[in-house]
Amino acid sequence: MLSIGEDEYRIDFVSVRGSYVVIFAEPMAQVCYDGKGKPTPDTGTGGPKSLDGTTFTWSLEGTPFTFSKSNKLVNFGCNRTLMANFFNRPGDLSPLPQHPSCTTTCTTPNISGSCLGEACCEAPMDQVHGAKALSLSFERTTANGTGDGEEDGTCRAAFFLDKDEAVFTFGGEQVRPLKKALLPQGERRMILDWAIGSTTCDQAQSYTFEPLCKYGTCVDAPSGSGYLCKCPDGYDGNAYVSDGCQDINECRNYNSNNCTYLNLCNNTLGGYTCSCPKNNIGDGYRTGTGCNTTLVTPDSPTQQPQGISVCDHPEKNPCTYIKYCIDSEGVVSCACPEGMSGDGRKNGSGCCFSCQKHFPLETVLGVGLALMVTVTTAASCYCWAIKKRELGRKRAELFRKNGGLPLQQRFSTITSQGEDRYSAKIFSAEELKAATDNYSESRILGRGGHGTVYKGILPDQTIVAIKKSKVFDESQVEQFVNEIAILSQIDLLD
Repeated sequence: MLSIGEDEYRIDFVSVRGSYVVIFAEPMAQVCYDGKGKPTPDTGTGGPKSLDGTTFTWSLEGTPFTFSKSNKLVNFGCNRTLMANFFNRPGDLSPLPQHPSCTTTCTTPNISGSCLGEACCEAPMDQVHGAKALSLSFERTTANGTGDGEEDGTCRAAFFLDKDEAVFTFGGEQVRPLKKALLPQGERRMILDWAIGSTTCDQAQSYTFEPLCKYGTCVDAPSGSGYLCKCPDGYDGNAYVSDGCQDINECRNYNSNNCTYLNLCNNTLGGYTCSCPKNNIGDGYRTGTGCNTTLVTPDSPTQQPQGISVCDHPEKNPCTYIKYCIDSEGVVSCACPEGMSGDGRKNGSGCCFSCQKHFPLETVLGVGLALMVTVTTAASCYCWAIKKRELGRKRAELFRKNGGLPLQQRFSTITSQGEDRYSAKIFSAEELKAATDNYSESRILGRGGHGTVYKGILPDQTIVAIKKSKVFDESQVEQFVNEIAILSQIDLLD
């Protein structure tokens, strides 16, 4: 169902290629009379009407639709004048220049199947373009028919109808009484055109960097309001979806191509090429040089016409689309249809929808390898720096826990008091390892409950005793610092 305003319409057909939709719509205005000529309530639909059913308005504002010129307006009933004013949008003070209208009469009690003015007339809409609103008058004219009572038991109505459809179901030569012909009208087929937005391709494209028609070519709507997406030349289908445009096989029959010989038609993407039988000359096109049936010897220099452009030789033409080949004094260039990109060459990137330019493979590999080496090196350096920082942090933490800071402060105090000869040195873990030959078993001097004493040899060949604790008690740190400070001030005899 298609919703327009407060009404809903059954959809009969949607054309993507033609940009229109066919719906079933009831008469815009309709009044039927009983046997005594008393009118029944107006049964029209689509918009506000007057109480007597003589005026009508219909707006398509807020929808992508416009009234299509593929319709006709039908005036159905005796002695009625129908006049329509179309507007670009509701509220316009001046209507469009086209005013479809027609008038009916009833001079006989019978009616034929034609709709040429006798109880039925048609108002063409060939000049109506892009209208979004309608104002319709449907009024009675001066009675010049059969007299009073010609409306008894009949109906009058105004409605849209596909211009290719007949109003009556019986033939034009058949005759029926008015009461059997002017029956209540139900849903009839009408056409609405549709478009995207209300601006042209150029105007809409100025508001975005993305292509309006990603899979096709943008064209302005025939109504002048909005735009449409169409498949490029040589393609057909739905240009609004990926892979919706499919190549047309121009070689399927004789009327779909320009080749002299159908069996020598070669279908290509978006086009086709023609050739001639062996030992014949010409370009193979009916509107070109055709094919000369004069036989010539193989490999003769006259086998092909002299001076013909490379673009005219299907086998030599380097372009994906033959008609986009340009031969300028021997320099051949190729192009792509609008909406497609690429170099246009058979042996190149060709032409495609929404394809992007590609860098040479060597460049991509080189840049990728350099980027990988750079990232790997940076990551390694970063990890090394993190590990070094973490190791330094752990050493600093151990140095603090083992009383390193208080010990440093105590040694600094001793030095500041001029007792340099009693000053001691704090060795690093690496220096202690080197002095004890990595705590070799051969350097052990003794073992105790709290640790092991090693013989150490400093770089200046000074022999020292080095104690390596087994356990750590943070509560004994201060005592340890005091002992070390005292020991550093004692001169030991050799």
